Amino acid sequence: MPGNSVTSIVPDENGDLWISADKGVCRYDGKTFISGYSENRTLSIAPGGSGTAWFGSNGLYYHDGQKLHNFDVEDGLVSNAIRKILRDRKGNIWIGTREGVSRYDSGTSLGKDAWKTFTVEDGLGQNDVRTIFEDRDGNIWIGTGGGGVSRYDGKTWYQFTPDDGMLLTYVRAIYQDREGHIWFGGSGSVARYDGVTFRTFTTQDGFPMDRVEMGGQDREGHYWFGSVRGLSLFDTETVTTYSYGDYTHLDDTGYSLKDQKGRLWYGTRNGVGYTIM
Repeated sequence: MPGNSVTSIVPDENGDLWISADKGVCRYDGKTFISGYSENRTLSIAPGGSGTAWFGSNGLYYHDGQKLHNFDVEDGLVSNAIRKILRDRKGNIWIGTREGVSRYDSGTSLGKDAWKTFTVEDGLGQNDVRTIFEDRDGNIWIGTGGGGVSRYDGKTWYQFTPDDGMLLTYVRAIYQDREGHIWFGGSGSVARYDGVTFRTFTTQDGFPMDRVEMGGQDREGHYWFGSVRGLSLFDTETVTTYSYGDYTHLDDTGYSLKDQKGRLWYGTRNGVGYTIM
C-alpha cells in the first residue's frame, strides 16, 4: 500500500480495485497490491480500461499502462486542485476541482481544445466540486462544498435548492440504490431523492454528526454509510453504528464501496479493510 491514509477506492472493468492514498496509487487484483503507478498524494482515481487510469492530485495524471502523463491548467484544465474524477459510460472523463468542472471527451486528441469547462455560470451550485456521479440514465450529478447538488442531462444543468426539498448544501458522496433512488451524503445528514421529492435524514434519525459517506446496499436492502464514528447500517427505520478498532476513522478519507463479491471496502486514515455484506 502506498501510504495508510486512503482517499479513494474504485473498481475497474475486471473487478480489480484501484486505491489512492497519501503516497500514491496501487491496484489490488484480489491477491496482491501492485504499486508503481504514481508516488504523488492522490485524491481520486478513474480506471480507464485495459489497465489504464486517471489520477487526481495537484494536477491530472494519466497512466497509459506503461508511463505517466501529466496535465494542468496550461493544458486546458480549469484548475490543478483536483478533488474528484469520473469516467462516464461514454468514456468521457469528468474532472471536479475547486474552481469548477473540466470534461475530456473520449476520442478527442488531448490538448487545450480537448477540455470543456463548466462553472457556476453554466449552472453549477458552486465551483468547489466534492463529488461527481453518473446515474443509470446517464445524468451527471455534481456535489459541491456549499452549493448543494446540480444535475446535467447532457444539454442543461439543473440546480436543486431548498425550494425543491434539497436541504444539504455540502454534498461529498452520491449513490443510486436498486430502486433507482439517489442518495446524498453530507455534513451531519443524508438525503434521498425518489425522482420527485427529497427526504432528509439527520442526527434525530440516528445518523452521526460527522460528514457522512455512502457505502452501498447489502443483500437485505439495508444501506451502509461511513463517517468518523465508524460504519453505520440503516434499515430505513433505525441506524446502528459499528466501530472496527483502527478502521473507524473514515472522515476525509476514501468512502466505502461494495465490490462484485458483496464485500464492503472502506478506506481510512489507517489503511483499508472490508467486511462481508
